[in-house]
Amino acid sequence: MIESEADMNSKRDYFIWTKQFAELKGCTVMDKPVNDRTVGVIGTGNFARALAKRLYYAGYDVVIGSRKPNERNIMAIGECLCDITLTSIDDCIKQSKLLFLAVHAENYKDCLSRHFDRLNDRIIVDVSNRDSPSKTDSNAEYLQNLLPKATVVKAFNVISAYAMEDESVSSSKQVFLASNDVACRERISSMARDMGFHPVDLGGFEVS
Repeated sequence: MIESEADMNSKRDYFIWTKQFAELKGCTVMDKPVNDRTVGVIGTGNFARALAKRLYYAGYDVVIGSRKPNERNIMAIGECLCDITLTSIDDCIKQSKLLFLAVHAENYKDCLSRHFDRLNDRIIVDVSNRDSPSKTDSNAEYLQNLLPKATVVKAFNVISAYAMEDESVSSSKQVFLASNDVACRERISSMARDMGFHPVDLGGFEVS
């Protein structure tokens, strides 16, 4: 459906208003990317919410997917989340070709098992960390094996929720990326730059 000029003007004015509101809150808002796209975040924990905010202020349309969306109230948990959609994981996947998976690796199968078919052809960013080094597969390799028809990118796992949410934090702004798909690494690198980070492409999963 083609948007009318009035609809486009309304969206532009709305984005300007939210940008001004965010700046009053001390947040930096970047201009919306030329290729507008919706980004899904699966998870509602501290990191997921901080990531959703950062993506939103970078100009992305953000959808958060939860296993129990009716029991979550993200607006009550944190400011600036009122314009971010909270829905079921299934609906989040339907709306988003690119998804951030912000759950612990031990919960991957339980969280995603009902949605394996829907995740075909999706780009999934794994932000998890292990408590100790693995002697077998990394988390990203494990996720890729679970979802062989999706494309997994390892990224943002060295950024804390605090650093993600507060640009004044003096910690490193580097985002290390690994994936066996070069084009997807480049896409996530571009997104990291939109968010104010410095991407570092490490290559394939052998470094993840």
